[in-house]
Amino acid sequence: DRGRGDVLAALDAVRLLTVLDAGDPSWRRYAAELLAETGRLSAAESIYRQAVSISPADEQSWLGLGNVLASSGRVRSAASAYETAWILGERTATLAEGIAALEQRDGDLASSVRWLEHAETLESDASGRRALRRARLLAGGGREADALRAAEAVAASAPADVAADARLLCATLTLRAHRLDDALAHLDAARAAGRTDAELEESAGRTLFVREDYAAAAERLTRASRGATGDDPELLELLASARIRSGDLPGAREAIVAYIELRSVDDAARTLVADWRRAKARGASGR
Repeated sequence: DRGRGDVLAALDAVRLLTVLDAGDPSWRRYAAELLAETGRLSAAESIYRQAVSISPADEQSWLGLGNVLASSGRVRSAASAYETAWILGERTATLAEGIAALEQRDGDLASSVRWLEHAETLESDASGRRALRRARLLAGGGREADALRAAEAVAASAPADVAADARLLCATLTLRAHRLDDALAHLDAARAAGRTDAELEESAGRTLFVREDYAAAAERLTRASRGATGDDPELLELLASARIRSGDLPGAREAIVAYIELRSVDDAARTLVADWRRAKARGASGR
């Protein structure tokens, strides 16, 4: 019946088999899978809970329960069910990564890192994406030195596209540490590896701005604003400021107008206009 797509008929058959062979948890799992397929997540959860109640050591039932709970958005309960399946023997890299994702959604970045490490122990990821994800989690959890080491390792060994993403993370971390030359070197390496998007250009622009190379910063921020998917008022504010400091007052005026169109005349806009007027006055007086 299931092969013909008649899920409800298949479900009736499975329910009968569950009654006839009550000790076999596979029939309950099958019934729960069918219910989940039809979007009846609450009913599927109920069947899975019956299964783990009757056969508490059946890791596949715990795994199925975790799937249903995750689909229902119950992150903490899903992680708990998955962890039970893990303890009972369902030790796969896929499961470890799934738990890592749930722990990240729940805000426990340290636990998410540990689960990614479990996954890497079980199955190495040649793409480097898992290791890069771990590096980002380390950075998000405040372990920036560890994150930088992890990202540098990915940049040195991963395929070009992932290595470029790792270089961008390295640039962000070294910029936070005020290692401006290192940040720019990582950005140049990312660009050489194929990254030419707005995120990279904005990172380069911010780094050059901090370095007080305002003309170069304005150039990179202009590229970022052209390549961005939507208008970013913070980017426009920085671009206007870089153009004012580099002496490009017509360009600064253009960026200020674009900023005001997005944000109206707020405190940042007033500051930009005041800076622009002072720069114009200095130019007019020859100072």
